[in-house]
Amino acid sequence: MRVVATADNHLNRYYERMSPQQLRDRRQLLRDAFRAVIDYALQWPADVLCICGDLFDTADPRNLERSFVANCFAELRAQGITICAISGNHDTPRQTTEQGGAAPLEVYQQLGAIQLFENATRVTSTTLTIGDLHLAIGGLGLNPSAAPGSDPLARLRWQPRAEGADAAILLLHGQLEGLAAPRPDGAIFGRATLREQTDADVILLGDIHRPHTVTLAPGRMAIIPGATERMTFGEAEDVPGFVALEFRPGAGWTAQRHAIAAQPRCELTFRAEALPEQEIDQFLIDQVLAAAGPQTLVKLSLAGVISKAQREQVHPRLILDRLQGRVFACLIDTFDLLEESPGRSVAQRGVRLSQPEELRAFAGELVEQNPDPADQAITRAALDAILEHYR
Repeated sequence: MRVVATADNHLNRYYERMSPQQLRDRRQLLRDAFRAVIDYALQWPADVLCICGDLFDTADPRNLERSFVANCFAELRAQGITICAISGNHDTPRQTTEQGGAAPLEVYQQLGAIQLFENATRVTSTTLTIGDLHLAIGGLGLNPSAAPGSDPLARLRWQPRAEGADAAILLLHGQLEGLAAPRPDGAIFGRATLREQTDADVILLGDIHRPHTVTLAPGRMAIIPGATERMTFGEAEDVPGFVALEFRPGAGWTAQRHAIAAQPRCELTFRAEALPEQEIDQFLIDQVLAAAGPQTLVKLSLAGVISKAQREQVHPRLILDRLQGRVFACLIDTFDLLEESPGRSVAQRGVRLSQPEELRAFAGELVEQNPDPADQAITRAALDAILEHYR
């Protein structure tokens, strides 16, 4: 039995600072990455494609992305490949007033193209007969109103192998204990839960963008396929890819991860003391062009204490205009840049030069003004969600 697993494709993702042309090209690269998964499944060929959430970046993707996915699914179905999927925190509506509460993947299920596991209160499943083997595939839908950090599987049981399946795969979307983000806003699945509440051989988890494989017990593993593209700055080079799984009677499952070429990224940070006294804009432009090419996403950060005379020579809009067409896109972050304040022993923050900085400063003021920890947590979560568009 051959299974291809993918997650966190984030088709239709929006980037605040990109021009319409840049956004169009970036979204094409996201589609190309998912297409690489489809092509591999067709050529291998796979018996099953598993999608572990966040195929789309929003609950209301554009028709272009919907049509693209429909074409991919049609090719898979024409070759007899079964598609099993769950939605993720990005493409699951948070309330019934959003898209009527219907996830975009439901359209394909209604057409009979995929098996979508959307129940959030129990594991739903299907059993496939592949040759002489019976493969159970189950999934747990996302509950948008669940408390952050809760374990949705803790009170559920799914034991398909005890009921006669030769092998079983469970699809989940959320963080994994030990690999969770510092402030997760969704589910965290405990390792003990994964060992005890299900006897699935393979548990596939979406949501974490960097790939991991965790051995739960002999012959049992939790696999995070990882995203098919790097979505934000700071994500590791090995993020883009997917997993191919093969089951042989008596030998169990083997898993191999296949990398996908990612759009190049470049992060440059310059301390104020390293900046020249004159022609700072041109200096920064030259440094960017020495490190980046036309397809590179660039993040340029300035930090430290800068004199007023130097600060007046930093013109982010001019820098961006002169980099237009010479790099793919550039984000300038001056949050850690402070203007020297004459007559004082400490530096004072100067004129803010970026919207992310304005947002961080405003959120900080709200947190200081409101001592309620719950309200502070909501403010920080809202800030993180908004800043996702700048990464």
